Amino acid sequence: MKFLIVIPARGKSKGIPKKNLRIMNGYPLIYYSIKNALSLKEDYDLDILTDTDDAEIAEVACMYGAEIIMRPEELSGDHITL
Repeated sequence: MKFLIVIPARGKSKGIPKKNLRIMNGYPLIYYSIKNALSLKEDYDLDILTDTDDAEIAEVACMYGAEIIMRPEELSGDHITL
């Protein structure tokens, strides 16, 4: 069976804009989510997608091994669920 891991990463967060790019212990925060997802590839058949509305987050997520789905503006508001 194939699994799908979706990592939502909005760039227009109200609290801390672009928080997924903030550096924590030398890496952007999104790195840790992707790293943990990639560690599951040893045991499972899966795809890892980052859903984002921000080109910079998309670039960083891609650099660490996630595929990207760009979220349209109309689905990037505060009241939109994953």
